Amino acid sequence: MADSENSTALPDDGDAELLRLGAEHQVMLRQYEETDPDDTPASELHMNALMALETRIAAIPATTPAGLVVRLWVLWSWECTENGVLFTGPTAEASEKEHLAWSLLEDARRLATGR
Repeated sequence: MADSENSTALPDDGDAELLRLGAEHQVMLRQYEETDPDDTPASELHMNALMALETRIAAIPATTPAGLVVRLWVLWSWECTENGVLFTGPTAEASEKEHLAWSLLEDARRLATGR
């Protein structure tokens, strides 16, 4: 499996690369949520790294429900505009687009886990 910035999963390895990047994405999202918003240089540096990772994930087609979950997490992180709800889902006041993105993520998680 290639580690270059333009790497993609091979058809015979399922979504291994996507799942690896997805795990890294989750860690980075949690770290970003904990970043001090007043520390602008650190916040910008982290956001730039997160955006680069999300661009890589967005470029890899999913071949499994678990891979789809990874890609939908990127969509959700792009659509989520409310502070503090990234890992809990949108509030009632959120836009229809945010509710749809979250519900698609939830659907894919159910398909991926069989629950």
